[in-house]
Amino acid sequence: MSFVIVIHSGYQLSSEFYAGKTYIYQGGVFPVYASKDEAKRYTSRKRAENAAAKLNKKIDGRCEVEELEGE
Repeated sequence: MSFVIVIHSGYQLSSEFYAGKTYIYQGGVFPVYASKDEAKRYTSRKRAENAAAKLNKKIDGRCEVEELEGE
């Protein structure tokens, strides 16, 4: 069982998966997006929730943890 972070941002029309990295552009912090297959995997829900909480503080978006079935 593994977990990923899904980002619902205001300027994107769809949800994207978090690749595990951020970058800075013109003073703003942005996440690196990935496909579901390339998204950063977390082994426990608590680790994913802690990472999502830290990411929410860095970026202007809403992050949620999603469990991947069958993995």
